[in-house]
Amino acid sequence: MPLTPDQLLLHYRIVDKIGEGGMGAVWKAVDTNLDREVAIKVLPEQFALDAERLARFEREAKLLASLNHPNIAGIYGLHSADGIRFLSMELVHGEDLQQRLARGPLSMEDGLSAAGQIAEALEAAHDNGVIHRDLKPANVVINNEGQVKVLDFGLAKALDPSTGSGSADPSLSPTLTSAGTVAGVILGTAAYMSPEQARGHTADRRADIWSFGVLLHEMITGKPMFTGETISDTLAAVLRADVDLGDLPSSAPPGLKHLLQRCLDRNRKTRLQAIGEARIALEQNFAGEVDTVTKAEAAFSLRRLLPWAIALAGFAVAVFAMTLGTGQGTEFDAPLRRFVIEDDHLEFWRWNKPVISPDGKRIAYRSGQSLVIRDLDSLEPRVVPGSEGVRAPFWSPDSAFLAFDADGKLWKVPAKGGQPVMICELPGRSRILAGAWSSKGRIAMASWRGSIYTVSPQGGDPVEQVKLDPETEVDFHTLMYLPDGETLVTTPHNLEQETRKWQDLGEVVAIRGNQRTSLLQSADYTFRGIAWSTDGHLIYERGGANEGVWAAPFDPDSLERTGEPILIAPEGADPSVSEEGTLTWIRNRKGTLFELFMVDREGNDLGSLGQPAESMGAPSFSPDGKQVAYSATHNENIDIWIQELSGGAPARLTFATTEEERPRWSPDGRTVIFDSDFKVAVKSVDGTGEMKTLFQGTRPRITPDGKQVLYHHRDKRDDRDIWIRPLDGTGEPRLILGSEAEEIGYVSPAGDYLAYLSDESEVREIYLTRFPDGTGKWQVSNGGAWSAHWAKGGDELIYRDVSGDIMSVPVRSSPSLHIGVPQVLIPDAADDQSLRALGLDVTPDGERFVMVRRVRSEDNQPGIVVVQNWLAGL
Repeated sequence: MPLTPDQLLLHYRIVDKIGEGGMGAVWKAVDTNLDREVAIKVLPEQFALDAERLARFEREAKLLASLNHPNIAGIYGLHSADGIRFLSMELVHGEDLQQRLARGPLSMEDGLSAAGQIAEALEAAHDNGVIHRDLKPANVVINNEGQVKVLDFGLAKALDPSTGSGSADPSLSPTLTSAGTVAGVILGTAAYMSPEQARGHTADRRADIWSFGVLLHEMITGKPMFTGETISDTLAAVLRADVDLGDLPSSAPPGLKHLLQRCLDRNRKTRLQAIGEARIALEQNFAGEVDTVTKAEAAFSLRRLLPWAIALAGFAVAVFAMTLGTGQGTEFDAPLRRFVIEDDHLEFWRWNKPVISPDGKRIAYRSGQSLVIRDLDSLEPRVVPGSEGVRAPFWSPDSAFLAFDADGKLWKVPAKGGQPVMICELPGRSRILAGAWSSKGRIAMASWRGSIYTVSPQGGDPVEQVKLDPETEVDFHTLMYLPDGETLVTTPHNLEQETRKWQDLGEVVAIRGNQRTSLLQSADYTFRGIAWSTDGHLIYERGGANEGVWAAPFDPDSLERTGEPILIAPEGADPSVSEEGTLTWIRNRKGTLFELFMVDREGNDLGSLGQPAESMGAPSFSPDGKQVAYSATHNENIDIWIQELSGGAPARLTFATTEEERPRWSPDGRTVIFDSDFKVAVKSVDGTGEMKTLFQGTRPRITPDGKQVLYHHRDKRDDRDIWIRPLDGTGEPRLILGSEAEEIGYVSPAGDYLAYLSDESEVREIYLTRFPDGTGKWQVSNGGAWSAHWAKGGDELIYRDVSGDIMSVPVRSSPSLHIGVPQVLIPDAADDQSLRALGLDVTPDGERFVMVRRVRSEDNQPGIVVVQNWLAGL
């Protein structure tokens, strides 16, 4: 209902309208009970109708009403009448700064005096836990006696739509939202926002300090510090434009520039932390020091100012020195620089992504078998001793230590060099996918095929922090702590309940206590490599359409996205970001090409097979040793291909939209059996007929008699157990080996023994048992193994150990079982862990081996892209 003069609202008689702003219309009124003039602020209709926001506002108004200071316009009460919600407030007579500055700057004396009073008002409010959040010229009134009154304390938060039933907008405050048709109000508000508010972050007292600095500069110079034709232009200026203090008048006290520099530091961690410090400086050292004073007064003022100036200059030098020493600084002081770190042995598995230290001085990554640290002021990396087989490196918050997984244990090593120290034995299956080190002195670990655990950096027993749901989850990929040091961000690896099929990483969640909040979710994209940038962005790798490294504006307090995601690096992968604004990612991971190649028993390279492909794995020799079946990517889909050893182009065997992997030949060489999206499928090698899906399972192998299929199936714990069932689909499946460990089986050529891999110990080893009854158990390997392959009629087992060597073990089953000692056959047959996982096979006579290797060239050389001051490059 519109108000009119002489209308009564309770005991308030409306006089006339005196203004309208983003947080409601303001009317002059008379309190007929107390016979005094008041200001009536009518709340916006959309706010008054929102019960949740209104209830929260009432709580906030009680706190605001408690403020009692001569420089703060008081709140008398919150009322409701005739369907109108309104505040009764102190009526302040005078001219607001927006009107006053339209005529030009204040005198130096008046400007410093007004600034001191504004600082007093802010200090009193901050001491009572109230943040203004919308400090601007229109909210500061100066009466004829020079007294300052600051208006609308805390109303920006009280009226904030993001905490009600509406949704938050990343760049608009309540003033902007409500005054959307008043361009001057919009631009005025945007120009005084702190950088963190402009990004949609939660404001604290340091946001008021920034706005105070902008206001002080304008009072002295008469010129707005940040301007633009649109809101976006103005906000962009707040975020990126130079903080130019060269226009301060010559009459400005020397320390004023330093004070403004401290208030206008875009990095709120190094910004002036308390407005009281500004008040002290203004009251004790700047007031009255203008060029109108007498020489005697000037001499006195100089003597009074000298200790302050010396102290302030010393402080500035100390801050500068600390900045050099810590890598900290304002967010945009550093120049934008891009370069690439290349390493022929760079490993970039998901759990081995390069990570930059929080201070931006060092990058840790895996090169070959070991962890290396590259100081960015050095040309060569340093190898971390004892880090062979490293996984999941991550930094401590102060950049002093690097933690990592190796040999079933969690270690930490000083960033500047030294010997690793064990923190704890790893939980679960003694492998982790990711780790994170909290500012609250706790380390979190995402266990492979398990829960999230925490442990003290000083050591102890890991404690289960986030329990895995075996019905819906496999494990957790990526771990990160938000700035509060308690909230974890991760990507759950989900499990389809009925088929037990792994689901893509289509969600990013925050875990705060027992509460899980979805931050990013999509059925079409995958999310990996989550990192937090202190300028207010979640950085992540997105798979699917428009894949690459993305940044999404994000508020870590409310756990809400505050803007639309931005693509930073197309086809980039595995991002990591430092606190001071250096961003890294892997380039050319998707563009890396692979090829098949063969070696003999002496390790001699017999040359490449076929054509390179974007991805390649699981090569398998035909029974006659003349062909190799393998999986490779074509048009972003994985299919089965067959390559003749005699030469020629490879032949594509499968054309389905599903992903076909891990081919194995039938004993007669006529069909190939393989995985097809977690189902067992077969197809004729001659290409006739359609691909036939048999049943649920993975890693199938047809037994030597050609009648049964050995395969793996996940139980509710998601452990791979070994099953067998008739190839023709008749009969029931039968469990051969089942335990809490993961088993992968290989039947001997004679069909009497089963070699199987099991991770029941800290490392995966090869064991033998009788087939098909599964009786007896003998360990074959010692020191870890990747796979097992029978050769020479069953009298030799070939495998690749964890260091990359191809090993040979004599096996005799008659008249009794005898297992020989493993011997190195070909040392260092794969120079990195990712290639070892892509597969190995041996010809039936045991004389030649087929493997996968990368095709190196200048066009597809992977590397670590380093972008210093990344935000400036957007």
